[in-house]
Amino acid sequence: MEWWKTYSYEEFAKKLRTEAEHRPAHLRFGQFIVIRTAELFPDAIGSSVWCGANDCFYDDTKVDAYLLDVYNQLHI
Repeated sequence: MEWWKTYSYEEFAKKLRTEAEHRPAHLRFGQFIVIRTAELFPDAIGSSVWCGANDCFYDDTKVDAYLLDVYNQLHI
């Protein structure tokens, strides 16, 4: 199911941020976002997104930039 194809970036980011608000307590926000996007979009999350400058796994302040990278990668 490719729900993301019809979503604007804002809708895409909001959906993933909402999921992250209900994440397991042991995961930080950025960690959950990276893990969830890797689960949902394994073919799109290549090394350029995962290890890029906007990788938010260790830095929650990069979540918006990371989600934009993922969204752009999905819409190539």
